[in-house]
Amino acid sequence: MRIALCLYFFAFTFLASTQGTEGTSETQPPPPALGAQKLKVEAFQYRSAQWEKEKVKEYESEPVNRGGLLYLYCSNTTDEPITLKYWRYNGKDESYWRLSHKIAWDRTFPEVIPPKSWVILEINGTSEDFALNRRASLFWFDGSWLPIFSYETTLQESPVSISYVHITDGRRSVFAHVRNMSTEAVRCKSARVVNRTVGSVTFTSQEIPPNGHTIAHLRLAEPLRLMEQVIVTVELESNAGSMQIAAHRRAFDDYFPIGCWTIRDDDAQALAEWAWIHLSGPTNLRHVFMRNLSKNSGSRA
Repeated sequence: MRIALCLYFFAFTFLASTQGTEGTSETQPPPPALGAQKLKVEAFQYRSAQWEKEKVKEYESEPVNRGGLLYLYCSNTTDEPITLKYWRYNGKDESYWRLSHKIAWDRTFPEVIPPKSWVILEINGTSEDFALNRRASLFWFDGSWLPIFSYETTLQESPVSISYVHITDGRRSVFAHVRNMSTEAVRCKSARVVNRTVGSVTFTSQEIPPNGHTIAHLRLAEPLRLMEQVIVTVELESNAGSMQIAAHRRAFDDYFPIGCWTIRDDDAQALAEWAWIHLSGPTNLRHVFMRNLSKNSGSRA
């Protein structure tokens, strides 16, 4: 009798543990208990993978990209630095998405966020889990291994975005190109560079018509450091309400010699030195970077 009961209990436990493990990642475990919310969402933008499916078709690229690109901008609301360990999307840790080849790449920078500073999460998802109109649930875990941040949204195309950030004049001037792809006009209220003092802001036009474009010129009080991570934000207003959009890049003077943007030789050398310091580690990307830099600039590396 005892043996029969043990066998019955084992079979019941096994069936319960395998229930719902097949199929897509739509079946999610219960969300973890959330500690203090230490990060604040400043901007979230999404772009589906239409370009790769309609405009750029590689001969050997057989798998269809059914996902999209996510940009999440958050600020540290605490008075202490936060060390991020990993993110979780729709109930699955970041390692799951990488090892199952459902994302092309992801980046979190910086992983240690000083007080009042920002962090950026990029996820280039290729599976239907990152498709247009899908629900998205994001958690971030810090050194306590407890979730310190949660965010839920529906993946929708960002109707207004910063299409390009142009840096010039010894890294004192930042130009943000803002494009409105929506069917209604929007108004630019303000623009800033995060954690930088901006002396003046001017717009070619603060009103952007449907399918229109404007440029914000931000003149900085002090020049940006070479290779500094720059985050530009623009606050918008429309009939739907207010919103903030953001974009980011590394700081170096853009150069336009022969019909395309590039980088000057002295900045390229500084970029190489910066990469030599920051691209070491388990993956050791130094030799790949230096080889590509040598090919692109013609310099010896």
